[in-house]
Amino acid sequence: MVSPSEHRLLPGMLFTLAAAIGFACSLVMARLSYEYGSDAQTVMLLRFIAMLTALLLWNFLRGQTLKLKTRDCAGSLLCGLLYFVGIFSYLSSVAWLPVSLSVLIFYTFPILVAIISALMIRHRPNLLSMFALLIAFVGLLLALDVESAEVSKIGLGFAICAAIGIALNLVLSGQVLQRVETQVFSTYTAAVSALLASLVVFFSGGLSLPAGVVGWAAFCGMLVSFFVGFICTFNAISRLGSVRFASLMNLEPVATIILAMLLLGETLNSLQVAGAFIVIAGVILAQYAAKRHQTGT
Repeated sequence: MVSPSEHRLLPGMLFTLAAAIGFACSLVMARLSYEYGSDAQTVMLLRFIAMLTALLLWNFLRGQTLKLKTRDCAGSLLCGLLYFVGIFSYLSSVAWLPVSLSVLIFYTFPILVAIISALMIRHRPNLLSMFALLIAFVGLLLALDVESAEVSKIGLGFAICAAIGIALNLVLSGQVLQRVETQVFSTYTAAVSALLASLVVFFSGGLSLPAGVVGWAAFCGMLVSFFVGFICTFNAISRLGSVRFASLMNLEPVATIILAMLLLGETLNSLQVAGAFIVIAGVILAQYAAKRHQTGT
């Protein structure tokens, strides 16, 4: 007989796979749309206007109030700001770096989460977490292959900023979400991101929409795949739990690199491939260390 938890395992894994592919496809499609005239701020604005509209409609149909206490409202708005910084920097980084390298740098954020969390509670990170950080750093050096390839400093700056922004967002979000419903919190995040993106678009000269059939196909594909990833994420977490979901989401950088090779023609040499696997191994080890720390084993 299959237990209820086992019965939810397969659908949860399938939702996680769909989320990983959805987010990976969204990033690659965004990068492709840049080649046809779009840009990061336009992608951000339309993405979050669409998300905000959907969330407002969902909260309205559920009769969910968006009113929060001053402390929770401020926390939610700050999380939205950090999320905007992280995702905007991530989308901007692929305009300067190959997608494969951007995703590897960005995906060090789980390690940063572990370190920031430890510092916030004034607790020294455990040796396993520090070892995972060292492994990921070595992997990044190999993947970037600085000696044989021109690496944009602007792109590196955006990618690093993206990892730090999302890491800070996740740490603070974990505290705010203990008191605020997920849908309400997500609405605040989408609202702040849409507002900031609109300001960036306004001061940068307006919307930059793609040209041609291929450009629009990539742009629309970016929006659809983002929604697939967003929706499947919550379905997966509800079935697997956040810890198992986070571990399985290590599929995302792998999926992103594969899609970048197939759709953008990006290539990695053997040294960079080895570095990519080392980075992912470091992230997995860091998540294992965090799980051990939580369970006290």
